[in-house]
Amino acid sequence: MNYIFLPPLGVRLFSLHTLLKHSVKADAVLISQVHALWVLLMELAKKGSGQVALSVTQAQVSVEEDI
Repeated sequence: MNYIFLPPLGVRLFSLHTLLKHSVKADAVLISQVHALWVLLMELAKKGSGQVALSVTQAQVSVEEDI
């Protein structure tokens, strides 16, 4: 099952627990739109556009279920 996270504007630091309440189940159309957006952002980043700044860092994720 795939989910897309749509956090509110202004939220810049994310933890999985913060994002879970902003998730939507993704269908093929939504996945396609997200992919197209990602490709556009990557093309802008490659061209050195000042509109896009990407910073990728590694993180560990641990999900524990509340019982």
